[in-house]
Amino acid sequence: MNSDNSKKAQSGSNQRKELSALIADLKKQFNSVTFKKKNYRKYIAYGALHKLSTQFSVNEEVEFNDEHPEIWLIKTSSSLRSDRIKGDEFDIEHIKSILKLANNQVDIKAYFVVQDNPSDKDLTQFKNYKEKVLDKKIVTFFDDILTFSEFQNLLQSRCSKYLSQGIQSNILGSNSEKEISDAFNNPNNVILWNNPSNSIIKSRNFSIVKALLEKIAPNVNIVQLEAFNNDKKDKAHYLEELNIVRDSQGKGNLGKPKTDVLIHVLPQNNEVLNINLSIKHPKNRKKGITVHEGNVESLISDLSTSLPETSKFNDETLFNKLKLALLNFQKAGSAKGMDQDLREFLEENLQELNEWLIDYFVFGINNSRFNENQKANMIAMVNPDNGAVTFNTREEEIHMLLADKKRAFGTPFSWTYPSKKRGQKIQIKLPPSSNK
Repeated sequence: MNSDNSKKAQSGSNQRKELSALIADLKKQFNSVTFKKKNYRKYIAYGALHKLSTQFSVNEEVEFNDEHPEIWLIKTSSSLRSDRIKGDEFDIEHIKSILKLANNQVDIKAYFVVQDNPSDKDLTQFKNYKEKVLDKKIVTFFDDILTFSEFQNLLQSRCSKYLSQGIQSNILGSNSEKEISDAFNNPNNVILWNNPSNSIIKSRNFSIVKALLEKIAPNVNIVQLEAFNNDKKDKAHYLEELNIVRDSQGKGNLGKPKTDVLIHVLPQNNEVLNINLSIKHPKNRKKGITVHEGNVESLISDLSTSLPETSKFNDETLFNKLKLALLNFQKAGSAKGMDQDLREFLEENLQELNEWLIDYFVFGINNSRFNENQKANMIAMVNPDNGAVTFNTREEEIHMLLADKKRAFGTPFSWTYPSKKRGQKIQIKLPPSSNK
């Protein structure tokens, strides 16, 4: 085998390994999902009745044994060459027919998965073929052509589709935190960042690292990446302070910190960059995103010790009325239920504290219970449609929210209360427009 063919073979093998690693991770989480074992070399093989049993193959088969039984057939490749894709179409056509004969009640889908960091040529091929598939311009037996991160998001969402909303939200959030942490602990991503033309090394999460580094360290070689998280199962990277907030004596349970993943970036010839990342993965783009829950008494206490010097609320009379109004909102649970004069006071005056409120609610700044690692300085927003991760610095998030339309009391937020906590706590949500 010549050098070029050897590289192609290794590239394809690495791509399959990344897909298998994703499948293995999800297998541990969901008992209603079956991942079929390989039965022919490194593939899952099929054959027509009375014909060779290994004539057709896919890289993975996923069976969903829940309220809507489905089978997903998955093909992966490091490229979308026309000769290769025609062979894959042939396989999928016949495998779908074979499975339908066995059970015509099950829904069967097929996906072609390609790498997240294709060359310019491969990217053009990918976009062209995906467009033809989705617009039904060609005869195809694939339901979609996806990058690895798009497929991962789709698969995770489908695995949790019929779980309760609360459990589903927790799983999506935990998965996002784990995936982002894993991305910055994956040594392959350092190699790909420093050498983008490397066609052999593969990574199922390079797009995450690339998105962040393009923002904070563009065109700079990276010596090392390391991330810490709140997952107790990840013993090598677990930090308790990212899982629970304790008092100054290290006791008690004061809730959750704003930082979900703590990332250390060591650029070449530079000092370590510390990224305290708050991660949000909403179920869909039409609902608000909770960024803060807590009692108003703590909010007022923290506000009293960190008011901007120029704030009009340094006037004791105004601050006392602000305190009464916020306590009245907590008791009522909504603006509509408040005393009219106190509601009007917040509507006319609270927006003066908008920048302070963004810092406090989104990043935990000025929250007396948080240490420096627990206060965030960046926010990661996961697009629920395709799994893409967008990173915003604190400055960018403040600018975006201040420019957005005003909501409750002239602030960028929706104000309500947590379920069954009316009169005890408040709940603050980012608007749906923040999830882009």
